[in-house]
Amino acid sequence: MTTPAPHLRNRALLAAVIARIEHDGTLWEIKGTEKLAPNTFTCWNQKSWQQLIHLADRCGTTLCAAGYTADLAGRQWLVTVGDDGGALLAGEPTTWDTASNNTGYVLADESDPEHEVITVSGHRVVRVQDAAMRLLSLDRQEVRAVGGAPLDVPHPLFAPDNTLDDLKAWLDRLPD
Repeated sequence: MTTPAPHLRNRALLAAVIARIEHDGTLWEIKGTEKLAPNTFTCWNQKSWQQLIHLADRCGTTLCAAGYTADLAGRQWLVTVGDDGGALLAGEPTTWDTASNNTGYVLADESDPEHEVITVSGHRVVRVQDAAMRLLSLDRQEVRAVGGAPLDVPHPLFAPDNTLDDLKAWLDRLPD
C-alpha cells in the first residue's frame, strides 16, 4: 500500500502518517474526482481501521490513523488488494466476502506480545490498533463519544471523529 519506513516510531512515525494522509487524500476527495485512482490505492477514512473498497473500476483500501501507522511501519496486512484488484488473504487469493470479514488485522511478528496474538482464518495476527499503540508508544485511555458512551478504540488518537488537525495536535504529545 504505502512505502514502509520501519525505522520510524513515536512522533516521527505520526508525522509520516500525517504526511501520507495529506498525500493520499480522503475517500471523499477521491470519490469527488474524475481521475481514477490506481488499483491498490490507499486513502484516509478515520472511521475504519481498514476497509476494502471498490471505486469505479478500481479497488483500494481506506485506512485510519492506526492503519496508516502500522502500514508505514512495515507491518503486513492479513487482507490486501492485489495488483489485479482481487482480494488477498495473507497473499493468497480469496473472496471479497472473506476479505471484508477479516480486515483490521496485521500478521503477527516477533514484536507482538503473545497475549495479543490471535488466529484468524488460520493465520497468527494482531489487531492493527494494538500494533499501532506499541509503534507510537501510547498507553490505553478510555475514549468516549460526545454523548458520553464509551467508544471501542484504545486511545483518543484513534477516535473516529478525529480530523487531520486533531492528529497534528498529537505530534507534540508523543515522545521522540
